[in-house]
Amino acid sequence: MTISYPENDGLVNLPVNTEELFADNANRTQKRVARTRKKLLKAASDLFAEQGLDAVSIEAITERADLGKGTFYRHFSGKNELILALIEDTVNRLIKLIRVETRTFEGPDDFLGHFFSVHAKFYLQHRSDFLMLFQWHLLLQSERDLVEDLEKQLAIYLQTIEQQIVSLVPLRSGKTQGFRLMAYTLAGMVYGILSYAPADLSEAESRERIKSIKRAFVAGGCALLADKLSNKTKTRR
Repeated sequence: MTISYPENDGLVNLPVNTEELFADNANRTQKRVARTRKKLLKAASDLFAEQGLDAVSIEAITERADLGKGTFYRHFSGKNELILALIEDTVNRLIKLIRVETRTFEGPDDFLGHFFSVHAKFYLQHRSDFLMLFQWHLLLQSERDLVEDLEKQLAIYLQTIEQQIVSLVPLRSGKTQGFRLMAYTLAGMVYGILSYAPADLSEAESRERIKSIKRAFVAGGCALLADKLSNKTKTRR
């Protein structure tokens, strides 16, 4: 295959690699699809945070994203599928942040400070997604057909936290019973603290407020972990 371009009143035949041409077109299409999907997810996340899940319609989402309703249905079969995609995307990004910044912890206070800082960082960068992610109980109650898939995402997130808690204690027996409950508790604590931060604060004011409440979180978390980890150690003796 050749493409002819006029040059100097004549024609220059340029060979074209059709595989590369098609691959380039496919890459551009994929990027465009990804951008559109991202716009829909961002619009939905913002609206859910502002108005709640039930109050937001597909029309409102497409209007906020400045896209047509037909475009929405080329990406999602309906609102529930979008909610699940949003949860999956948020869980994946939060877990990635947790794992990227994971290191060897010197003790419970070091772990809790890290745990809080990672979640606070995600909250400051993606407030709407953070609030959406931790509305598990509301989602599980109102979206019954999504229960199984939502619980899977919750389990992935909690397992990541659980693994970090387990790393604080050398497990001779290999048993990790009870650590999942601790993961639930810590997740609930960090959500409760951050979700009630005033929304009208500037980013600088939010960071200062978060620094002060971090100390309270670490102190409370240490008391919880000290009791639980002590019981685990006694059980193994």
